[in-house]
Amino acid sequence: MRIVDYPDNVDFEEIETLTITIKAIPFEGTYVPAFVVISPEEDYPVGLDEVHCLMDGIEIAQKKLDSIINYLLQNKVFKEEDEPDVDGESDT
Repeated sequence: MRIVDYPDNVDFEEIETLTITIKAIPFEGTYVPAFVVISPEEDYPVGLDEVHCLMDGIEIAQKKLDSIINYLLQNKVFKEEDEPDVDGESDT
């Protein structure tokens, strides 16, 4: 895996490549993950290198999210009122 600086003069959203979007969707008092893989065109030719690169990006994101979770738990900076109730009911 190779990590490089992203150039400031290129709009990130304008790059025509595969994209993965992951969201935490509220569901029955908690959250469930949902994701979508989007290609820039219907007949977009997908290469193994591109898919492998996305897998590397997911790994990097996972490590970053682990760091965020550890920070939140160690410093107790999360909002308890925003946490879903484990009984299936929201606190709000």
